[in-house]
Amino acid sequence: MFPRSASWVAVVALLVLTAAACDSGGDGPSDPDTQVALSFAPDASYVVGNDVGVTATVTTVDGDPVEGDTVAFSGDGSFQPSTGTTDADGEVVATWTLATDKTGADAQFVRVETAKGKSDEQSVSVNPGAVGSITATVTDTVIAVDSTTTLSVVDAADEFGNSISDLSRYTFSWTSVTPDSAAIEGDSVGTEVTVRGLGDGMAHFSVSSGAAPDASVSDIQKAEKAAATEVDVDVRRHELRGVWLTNVDSNVLDSRANIREAMEYLEANNFNVVFPVVWNKAATMYPSTVMDTLLNRPIDPAYAGRDPLQEIIDEAKPRGIAVIPWFEFGFSSSYSQNGGPIIDKYPSWAAKDVNGDLLVKNGFDWMNPYRPEVQNLLMSLIMEVVNNYDIDGIQGDDRLPANPVEGGYSEYTKELYRSEHNGQNPPTNEQNPDWKKWRADKLTAFGERVYNNVKGVDSDLIVSWSPSPYSFGYDEYLQDYPEWVDRGITDIAHPQLYRRDVPSYKSLLSQQLSITDRSKLLGFYPGILLKVGGYVAEPDDMVAVVKENRANDVYGEVFFFYEGLRAYNGDVTQALVDRTVYRDPAPLPFRRASTK
Repeated sequence: MFPRSASWVAVVALLVLTAAACDSGGDGPSDPDTQVALSFAPDASYVVGNDVGVTATVTTVDGDPVEGDTVAFSGDGSFQPSTGTTDADGEVVATWTLATDKTGADAQFVRVETAKGKSDEQSVSVNPGAVGSITATVTDTVIAVDSTTTLSVVDAADEFGNSISDLSRYTFSWTSVTPDSAAIEGDSVGTEVTVRGLGDGMAHFSVSSGAAPDASVSDIQKAEKAAATEVDVDVRRHELRGVWLTNVDSNVLDSRANIREAMEYLEANNFNVVFPVVWNKAATMYPSTVMDTLLNRPIDPAYAGRDPLQEIIDEAKPRGIAVIPWFEFGFSSSYSQNGGPIIDKYPSWAAKDVNGDLLVKNGFDWMNPYRPEVQNLLMSLIMEVVNNYDIDGIQGDDRLPANPVEGGYSEYTKELYRSEHNGQNPPTNEQNPDWKKWRADKLTAFGERVYNNVKGVDSDLIVSWSPSPYSFGYDEYLQDYPEWVDRGITDIAHPQLYRRDVPSYKSLLSQQLSITDRSKLLGFYPGILLKVGGYVAEPDDMVAVVKENRANDVYGEVFFFYEGLRAYNGDVTQALVDRTVYRDPAPLPFRRASTK
C-alpha cells in the first residue's frame, strides 16, 4: 500500500472536482455537439403576407433529437413564436408571416439560432400577392370602323404595391363595356386581346384580375378582391379626305418651304391624303432615269437640283398624310405643242384621228396608247416611282388609261385591228359600238397590267383611278370604268364629278352610285371641283356637297385642287372644319404602304 500523505489527498480531490465539472456540461460524452436545421411546411405558399409553417430541428451530430434547447427565429417578416424550446423530437414550430414589401428570387430569409450558438439560414423566392392595380394600353387610340387594334396589360402591382414582373402567371379578363362600338375578337382572357371597331363612338374596355399566381406549390392564394382598369378606343368611320397638288396655277411645288407649309395646313384641317402631280407636259416632278434616257430630260427644268416628290413625302408622312403620286398627263404627250418633244423624237408614237392627223382633243396632244412602246413608257414611269419612293399608291385619271374616241387610226393600230378581225379595217365611225369596245378593252387591259405590277411590289399599295364620269368617260375617252371595278383592278375610285352647282352634283353623284358596285371597291370618293381658272366654289356649296356624300354613305372626297382651299383667306376650308365632319381627324381607309 502507498502511504497516505497530504499531497496525495490533494490530487484525489482535484480529480473528483474535475469529473464533477465534466458531468455538469461541455462537449463531453454526456453533453454532445449539436446542430440545427430549418424546414418549411410542404404546402407552403410563398406569397407576400402569407403564413408559412417553419420548423427548427435540433439534433446531435449523429442525428438524435435534442430536447430542451432554446431557439430563436429572425429574418424578414414576423414569427410567432419568435423563440421556443425544442420538444422530445428536437423541434420548435413557428408561423412565419412573410413580409409584404419584398418579392423575387431569394427575396426573403429566415434565420434560426440555438442558445449554444448553432444556426441555420435559408432564403426563399417570394411571389407578389393578388393584383391590386393594373396598367393597360392600346396600340392605336383611334381606329376605323372594321379595323383592329391590340389592348395590352403592360404593368401590374399587387395589393401591397409590389411590381408584378411575370404577368403571364396571372389571369386577366377583358370585357367590352360598349359592345356596339367595338368588340373583342377571340379569347377575352390574357395579357393581350384584339378588338375590332364596329361603330362610331368612344369604345370602353375593362380588364380585371384578382387571382395571385400558383407559387409552384399546391396551395394557391385566393384573392378576396379584384383589381380593374379601363381602356378607351376612339372608333371613327374611316374617311379619305384628299386634295390634288398641281404645278399649274399653284406654287406649292416651288420650294421645300412651300411644301412644308401646305402639309402643315392640310394636317391642321384634317386632310389625310395628297395626290401630287408627277407627270405632265413630257416631264416628271422627280429625277427620272426613264425620262433622262428617253429625252435627256431627267426632271422638269423648273425643279432642277431638287426632288419635289421626295420633299412631299418627307413633309407629309410624319403628319399622317398619305402620298399617292398622280400621273396627270397619262397618254397625253403635251398640251397645244403639236405633240411636244416626245412625238418630235418618236413620230410613230403619235395617236391619229380618222384623217391621219395627230390626235388632239381639248388642246391635249395624244400618244398612241395601243402601241407597246407607249405603254412601256407609262409603265416604266409608274414602276420607277413605285420602286424608288416610300409612297402609298399611284393614281391615273381621265387620261390614264384613256384615249379620245376620235383616235385609233394610226397605221399601227389599224394593222393591229385587222390582225384580230380577219383583215377588216376598223370602222370609220368612231362611235361604232364594237370599235369602241375593242379600243376600250385594250385600255382596260393596260390598266390591269398596271394594277398587277404595282401590287407585285407591295400588295398594300393603292391603285387609284380618277376617270371622267360614266358614260361620258366611255363615250368620249373610252374609259370603261364599271369594267375596271368589276375586274377588281381599282382599289379606290375618284370619278371626276365636276359640277358648279349643288343640284347638278347631287344628280351626277346619284347616277354614278347607281352604276358602281361599291362592294368591289375599297372606297368610292368623288373628285370635287373646287377651283379652275378664276372659278372658286362657294363655301356653302362645298359644305352641301360633303354632307350629300355622307348622306349617301360616301365617306370622303378629293378636291381639285389645293389652291382652292386657300382662296379668299381659306373660306372653304374654314366652312368644312366648322360645319362638317372635317372638324375631327379621320383614319385612312387603307393600310399605309412602304416599298422600302
